[in-house]
Amino acid sequence: MKIKILYVFVILLMSCNNKKSEQDVDSLINSKDVNQVVEGIFIIGEEKNVHYVDFLLKNLDDVRVSNHYKFKGISVYQSKMIALKKISNQAPPEKITYKKNQTIIDFYKDWAIKNDKKLE
Repeated sequence: MKIKILYVFVILLMSCNNKKSEQDVDSLINSKDVNQVVEGIFIIGEEKNVHYVDFLLKNLDDVRVSNHYKFKGISVYQSKMIALKKISNQAPPEKITYKKNQTIIDFYKDWAIKNDKKLE
């Protein structure tokens, strides 16, 4: 009996998926709260979700900065570039900072085009 319970428990643990649903991520990145936006972008990068590449390359003038302890001092622009770095597995030619850098943006746009990522 204990083995059966353990077996069911293991199956349940294996079936649990830690990934956030696209609906959850969409809710975060469309929030007016900068902390939620940065968290959503962080999730996109961690999950290497290529479906959001187009989103990551838009509205790059967003200089709002998170004050959440987990993302303290990270701007929306910066979090987008970090997510693209994780998704592409390629480091940009210059260091990613809170300041908008056209060289880095062009680098990831070129990567997206070369790798058939959707860009509108």
